[in-house]
Amino acid sequence: MKKLIILLLVSVFSISLVACSSNDSTSQSEATSSANSVESSVATSTEKSTVTSTQQEKPVSIEFVNNIKKYWVVGEQVNYNTLYGYLTLENNPTRKFVNAKDFVIDNGGLDVSKTGVYHHTVSYPGLSEKLEFDIQILSKPIENNGVVTVKVDPEFKGELASIDQSGASCFTDISTALSIIKGCNFAPTVIKNIYLAPATYKEKFNITAQETNVRLIGEDKTTTKISYDDCSDDAGGTDASSTIIVAGSGFMVKNVTIENGYDYLNGKDANKQAVAMTCSSDGAVFYNCNFLGYQDTLQPKSGRQYYKDCYIAGCTDFIFGNNATALFENCEIKVLKKSNDNYVITAHKGNNGTNGKDIPAYGYVFKNCKLTAEAGVPDGSTSLGRPWRADATVAYINCEMGAHISTKAFGNADGAISRYQSMSGGGLVNEPQNANFAEYGNTGAGAVSAQINNDFTLLANADNYTYQNIFAKVNGMVTYNTDFDAQAILTAFIG
Repeated sequence: MKKLIILLLVSVFSISLVACSSNDSTSQSEATSSANSVESSVATSTEKSTVTSTQQEKPVSIEFVNNIKKYWVVGEQVNYNTLYGYLTLENNPTRKFVNAKDFVIDNGGLDVSKTGVYHHTVSYPGLSEKLEFDIQILSKPIENNGVVTVKVDPEFKGELASIDQSGASCFTDISTALSIIKGCNFAPTVIKNIYLAPATYKEKFNITAQETNVRLIGEDKTTTKISYDDCSDDAGGTDASSTIIVAGSGFMVKNVTIENGYDYLNGKDANKQAVAMTCSSDGAVFYNCNFLGYQDTLQPKSGRQYYKDCYIAGCTDFIFGNNATALFENCEIKVLKKSNDNYVITAHKGNNGTNGKDIPAYGYVFKNCKLTAEAGVPDGSTSLGRPWRADATVAYINCEMGAHISTKAFGNADGAISRYQSMSGGGLVNEPQNANFAEYGNTGAGAVSAQINNDFTLLANADNYTYQNIFAKVNGMVTYNTDFDAQAILTAFIG
């Protein structure tokens, strides 16, 4: 009998516990759902709720975060996944992450088939705070015989994306124009011409691999500038500091200055790398452009790229990248004065990974270029390059070299800056004698007429350095899918 009574009591107590637990089942489900939301929607968020199933999750307030773009194109599905927030909970010191599926969204009668401005109001159940913003649906740019024409002018006063007399869609900033073009899902072969009015565009943007044949066309590079001022420490990495990142094939620019305006000389950051452009576009062409910065100015990262009549300025590794093949023809390469007088022009990697199976026969090639220096840069203080890996491949052909270029061998006895330096952190693989540095026919005070140790190869001729070989479909261990007739493409581009 005693055993029976004890069993009954335990059963009643268990039922009571189950009943109590059922009161918290909703909040437990919400906590689980919220944790899943963090992982699936905002992987970078580190603020996760530590609420357990036994704690009350009564919301006290919310901080909304709105990363939804303002402009969408007709027919494009509006995506709310970048709308999220952080709940402050009663009796819980840690905020809880919530996202769009947890909100109540009044979209103002959004109809993506019609142009217009749609006012949005976002709230969270039980809280009075509201987030309000507008989304504008814009008309699609017109495709005409495989070409889309867009104009960008900060002074434009009309309706965004309206079509002018020339048939071009009009915008006030480059980023919006690119966003609208991307939302149209034009065929990869369609050429997207973006004409830039003279202005300084304080923007940074990323042209993805899916956005092909984008062209930025300015009237005058001295009056048309795209500039931003991130450095590696600010942006979270060297690549992320770039004013422009481009991966889509067939990218072209003419008559534009691209700048990273970070204050390198006075900046207090430990990592001052500040990139103007990172280019991984195969078949890229740049004509009559300026690339301005100090450390890591221009990164031709991968793919075949042609720079003609351009100006590139910097002080440390200011032309650098992975296994790109880049021809710089008739360009001015200018070294800028900095606090310590040790300057390096190139830092080519030679391969894209660590397996050494994608080494190009032609890496960075400088033909008929002029190597100059800002006032105050000492004679003999500048190296032509240092290898990021043993497979670094750089050639200087028929270039005019100023007195700032060192003529000293690597490891010279007097400790002077050498013509080619080693890259720190890689041991022997980053020393110049293990790289593929070559020279031919250079002139000026910084040129040499005899071999210096085995730091580089003084070529007997430069017969192999033709457009056809440099931009071949098969380049050493790298094979491309298409031909790249750089001269013909440039001729058609500049008219």
